[in-house]
Order: sequence, then C-alpha cells, then structure tokens
Amino acid sequence: MDDAFIHMQMLDAIQIVESQRNHQLSKTIAGMYIASAPVLLQVMRDAVDCGNLRELFSAADALRSSSASLGAVRLANLCGALAQLPSKAGLANVSSQLDAIERAASIVCAILMEKERHSIV
Repeated sequence: MDDAFIHMQMLDAIQIVESQRNHQLSKTIAGMYIASAPVLLQVMRDAVDCGNLRELFSAADALRSSSASLGAVRLANLCGALAQLPSKAGLANVSSQLDAIERAASIVCAILMEKERHSIV
C-alpha cells in the first residue's frame, strides 16, 4: 500500500497513549471514517449526476475535513480542489477528479483497516 496518501505523524497523533480506552476510541474513529467515506463518495457521484453543486461541495468538504483530521493530506487536497469548480459547467469534467478521490479514499480506508487488523489503530 502507498503510505504517501496518509501523513503518518498525524495518524500517530490520534493514537495518543496506547491504553485500552484510547485504543477503542481510535478504532471507533477509524471505523466511522471507513463507514462514511463510501457514503460521501456516492453522494458526490449522485450530486454530479443531478447537477447539484451545493450537495457536491458539502460532501466533498465533509470528506476533506475528516481525511485531513486523520492525516490523509493528499485525499483532503483532492477534495478541496473539487470545491474550486466555478459553475455547473465544470461538472462535466469532474469524473476524473472523482475517480482520483475514490482511489485515494480506497487506499486510506485500506490502510486504516490494516492498522486496525494489527491493533495499531
């Protein structure tokens, strides 16, 4: 897996002290991210299909902020760039951006699942 998608120091920061309580909190945060990312990606795809910029920007911003909080800087930046669309006319060209966001989100989720499987998160 490509660890370039996640800034490991920031991910380590959410690990705080490795006590049972904090370990469970980290697992909960990772689980919530893993569950919400595909939903937000689908909302973005649906918003593009419907021409709804507001919904697209809202979902992209939600994924951007949660990704940034976990240290997934590249994914956060991709989501932030999506919010730079000047108008609905730009929607025709976002397919490749969404593809890149989906690939990056998939990698981030896989990293989080792998860390959880090894009880690191």
